[in-house]
Amino acid sequence: MGAADRTIASCAVTFAFAAAAFAQAPYIAPTADMFSDDFGSGIVDPAKWYAANKNWGGKDATTDEDYNGGVVPANLGVRDGILRCTAHGNLYEGDVAGIAKNGRPRADGKRVGACAVTREYFASGSYEIRARVAPVAGVCCAMWTFEYEELYPGDPGFQGNGECYVVNHEIDIEMPGRPGSAHTGIGYDYALCNTWVGENDNECTSSHMRLPAPQDDGAFHVYRFDWHTGDAAGTIVPRVEFYFDGVPVVTNYTHIPTKAGRFWVGAWFPNGWAGTPDFDTSVFEVDYVKITPFHEENDKPQNETYGADGLAEPINPLSPTIWVVGTPAAEAQTLSICFRKARETASERFATPRRSKIAERCFFTVISERPNCRAISAFDWPSATEARISIWRSVSLPIALSSSIWASSRVGITWFPATTKRLVFSRSISTLSLSRTPTAPFVTAVASSAEVP
Repeated sequence: MGAADRTIASCAVTFAFAAAAFAQAPYIAPTADMFSDDFGSGIVDPAKWYAANKNWGGKDATTDEDYNGGVVPANLGVRDGILRCTAHGNLYEGDVAGIAKNGRPRADGKRVGACAVTREYFASGSYEIRARVAPVAGVCCAMWTFEYEELYPGDPGFQGNGECYVVNHEIDIEMPGRPGSAHTGIGYDYALCNTWVGENDNECTSSHMRLPAPQDDGAFHVYRFDWHTGDAAGTIVPRVEFYFDGVPVVTNYTHIPTKAGRFWVGAWFPNGWAGTPDFDTSVFEVDYVKITPFHEENDKPQNETYGADGLAEPINPLSPTIWVVGTPAAEAQTLSICFRKARETASERFATPRRSKIAERCFFTVISERPNCRAISAFDWPSATEARISIWRSVSLPIALSSSIWASSRVGITWFPATTKRLVFSRSISTLSLSRTPTAPFVTAVASSAEVP
């Protein structure tokens, strides 16, 4: 999945299964510099991730145009604590457009996926995700490390007689797979477990592995590889061990990368070898990502030629159903707020229209401006199903409390005590901007309008 197009069939292929299929993956103790994300923040955290915005995968043989529409930030988001890498197939007719190899927008959004990319580089270590594959043909659900360099005559490490030599240090788990190099028997009972050090025919090992069980069963599964770069004394053998749900499936001993790379996870559209994507929309879902560095002696730093190529800031197009107070998700989103006065029924009315100060304590529900989000509860407090807020500015209530729209009045609300755990919402009524006050941990919200049920 590097910057140049590739054909896995040209790689050396390993068919051996693990010697003991019943064995379990060794325990890897957490380290102080372990990378982890369970997406509980409600967003693709920009402090940890980029959103890929690029195209690879080759040309369509019949049109000589890019086969796929790449991967774009608009298809990457978090909902309910799950990273969602949305994939649009041949039948997609929606508004999300793809990206061409030259970086320009495509006319449509067919065969367009999504990938999250770590900001940091990692070398030897244990790489693990818990994920649910998109249960359709034609899209590749994958996790991989990637480091890409272009070397020219006179550069240290240059090889061959050509104008450019490519260093491509990469480790992949890709699904669906197949029994061998031929593009037949494609399914989620197989996976590709690859190691790369370059892009020539003799610089990769591709293991076409039959898995302990089909992966498109609608369940989440744990995918992991342990990458060992080795040491000078030879006490650590360079290798990559691949595990599916804790079961060792294969170990690659050839073409083992040593350069630190960024970690990628997502869904993209290969040209033919994953099947035909005759579907509209499917999703590759990731519950968590965990990287535990080994810091082995043969680790080498990255030296990427185009380190920032095709990497964009996440735009987080999905609205989560749970906001964790104090996280970027809670502070960066535009929401709505719906009020009802404490201990008053919907039929109770205020007096003649006038400047009135509402009772100091009111109940409220926060709601999203996106219609596809569902309500769960207001706040997860130990002794309350709805949180309380304090109105600190007088507002005008011209009509009945049960139906009034507070148009043209600005209502200041302070909420989110430090003990508050979660904020949940349903649908849009009006707009509320969230921002942190100087006296954290409180957040101040100012609503331009709000509906009173």
